Amino acid sequence: MANCNLKEIRNKFTNFDCGDSEEMHLELRRFAHNFTGQEASFNYPVISDIGNSLRLYLQEYGEFESLELNVVEAHFDAIEGALDSELSGDVGEEGAAILARLHDLTGTTQS
Repeated sequence: MANCNLKEIRNKFTNFDCGDSEEMHLELRRFAHNFTGQEASFNYPVISDIGNSLRLYLQEYGEFESLELNVVEAHFDAIEGALDSELSGDVGEEGAAILARLHDLTGTTQS
């Protein structure tokens, strides 16, 4: 299910044609919110943390036009990598490294 959601949002994001940027921003916010809940549902705390990182980035930078597309893509890549590696439970240093890279990209404070 998570892989399908990721593929769907990545496809929408990649093929976005500058039409309704407000709707795309809302889609990204929904996606981030849903992935923030992955820990409770599927024992994927690192994916929840990645979703939260994206959520905070979207919140901090406001409108879609203000976003750096590579930062959003980096979150998609991080989720895909965590899913492919089945990083469930306590992933320790590996999870911390993923989150540190995203923090460096976003410049947001993690909470």
